[in-house]
Amino acid sequence: MFQKLLLSTVVSVVFSFSVFAQDLVYFPLSIGQQTDYNPAFLPDDFDFYLGGPFVSNFSGGVHNDGFRIKDFANIVDNILSLNLSNISNRIGETNRVSAFTATDIFSAGYRYQDNYFHMKLSTEFYSQLDYNKGLFNLLWLGNGAFLDEKVEIQNNIEITGFNRFQIGASKRFNNELSVGINLNYLNGIAHFNTHGSSFNIYTDSKEAYDITLEGVVDIKSSGFTTELNNLPLVGRSNNPGFSADIGVDYKLDDTWRFRFAATDLGFIRWKDNVLNYSNVGNTANFSYSGIDLDILDFDFENFDFENIDVEEFFQPLIDSLENIFTFEDSFSPFGTAMPATIRASAEYYLNEYQNFGAQFTGRFINTGFQPAISLYYNHTPAKWFSYYAGYSIISKSYLNFPMGFKILAGPFEWYFGTDNILGTFAPTKTRRTNFQTGINLIFGRKNSKNYQHFDYGVE
Repeated sequence: MFQKLLLSTVVSVVFSFSVFAQDLVYFPLSIGQQTDYNPAFLPDDFDFYLGGPFVSNFSGGVHNDGFRIKDFANIVDNILSLNLSNISNRIGETNRVSAFTATDIFSAGYRYQDNYFHMKLSTEFYSQLDYNKGLFNLLWLGNGAFLDEKVEIQNNIEITGFNRFQIGASKRFNNELSVGINLNYLNGIAHFNTHGSSFNIYTDSKEAYDITLEGVVDIKSSGFTTELNNLPLVGRSNNPGFSADIGVDYKLDDTWRFRFAATDLGFIRWKDNVLNYSNVGNTANFSYSGIDLDILDFDFENFDFENIDVEEFFQPLIDSLENIFTFEDSFSPFGTAMPATIRASAEYYLNEYQNFGAQFTGRFINTGFQPAISLYYNHTPAKWFSYYAGYSIISKSYLNFPMGFKILAGPFEWYFGTDNILGTFAPTKTRRTNFQTGINLIFGRKNSKNYQHFDYGVE
């Protein structure tokens, strides 16, 4: 069973850094996908939009609040030099790495008078790794640097993949107020987390450097298998879920406007291919003094190092871990909460084509909270072109410059946005890089210049 636990963990970690998903902190363009950020969106610049498979909307990115690649890796005269010790000086006591990807398979929206109706089918993946400084230093320096010290290991991994089927509607009640709601049926693809796991490692300098490991193992998974050729694929499963998004858009007067939205308020219930591991009841304590070569009848002179049977060689250690940690596997369904996000913004309009704004974004991930503050400027200089630019502080990342644009050409609409334009061109020098882009077909465009990415509902 312990072998399955190790393989399942490795497969899950590898998969977690391959696919992920979440939306951008700030994305104000007037496109059909704007309802993902605020369901109260009601377009004034088109009547109908259609998004095709894998073309109309794709987003992805990586966030690392501990270090930048340039902090430990440099290329000088075409030679790569690494300085991993520099990471230890830059990371905090707790650190987070997250990444994501999402794509719309199909989407459409239709405006009828003061109402807007829309739907979409998308595939999304989230992944996150929380680790502490003690874990990194142990991996980098080895346990010899911590003799007679107890090193605390904190490393929480979460991976979630799911399909989303969304229907939504928004309504403008008057020139001041619009409200909207999205209802999402979620179908889980795969999930893995280690939220309940924690360890301490102690190396005793007086007892032949014996290593004592104590901790609690609590791993939950669904959709992952121990067979590498059976990794989870996008498809229908028996992992149902539901979430809701709500939004409000209020125009105080001709110059001030306020918005609020709460998205992904819901859960997924994991039932398919569930495999959970835990050490029953108590904290396990294991002392390791090395592998006894006498028990293995180890013969240095005749041992075949090239064809070593790794499983047989380490079987005594594996047996000891299984006996002491008393692993128990279960197949009981479990639930997980969606990473809910709240957004609150205030905007000041210079005229019908330009405005300044500020937005607070807060995302609840696992047991943590990721805040962000954004300042931005929006402008529509021509009826075929809109853009925005700004500055954001996101969690522990302070150099983030959001930027994006929308270009119209006949029925085609191409848009692009990012939370950090620096990360797009210099990803090794930033802690965060992401983007969202796509091409929509739009119909019922207004002929007047008086429409723009921020001007839905403004008369």
